[in-house]
Amino acid sequence: HDYNWHDSIHDSVGTPCGNDSPFPCDDQAHGTHTTGTMVGDDGQGNQIGMAPGAKWIGCRNMDANFGTPARYIECMQWFLAPTRINGTDPDPTKAPDITNNSWECPPSEGCSAPTLQAAVEAQAAAGIMMVSAAQNSGPGCSTVQNPPGIYEATYTAGALSTGTDTIASFSSRGPVIADGSNRIKPDITAPGTNIRSS
Repeated sequence: HDYNWHDSIHDSVGTPCGNDSPFPCDDQAHGTHTTGTMVGDDGQGNQIGMAPGAKWIGCRNMDANFGTPARYIECMQWFLAPTRINGTDPDPTKAPDITNNSWECPPSEGCSAPTLQAAVEAQAAAGIMMVSAAQNSGPGCSTVQNPPGIYEATYTAGALSTGTDTIASFSSRGPVIADGSNRIKPDITAPGTNIRSS
């Protein structure tokens, strides 16, 4: 798994993946579902992903659905220059073109509005398109409220009720007031309920 996997969890308290997993591991099923939505393809014509021909690399940044700023930043750093599984020989030519970030960093995890901004802007400066969830705190206005989905440097996706043009009730909405920007978010909405995946 050189250059295609990194685990930023070094102090787990008993989740199935443990610490520093040397191979892709998902302790909450959410990563598997979102990866399937992106690139799912069984190689036999069953293409469930939006980009089934894309190559996938990943970084585990949550321990059973709990992250920290340090874990999120470690993954963003790894994406800038992926390494061998032992952490050696970083190679920025192997950086992804796009990352999917279906997570948020709320105050309960140690984030405030500016906490991840420099790391997110470093992704953009490196030419990595960081796609982030609009978050699931709808339906009220200004509920896109936590990093990374609040930033200008992210492309933020909200959820539609599948088969309609109606924003799903749980999907967060802008404008962003957490940083005082009144930035319009999300940048796009797409089908987001009852999605078939792996």
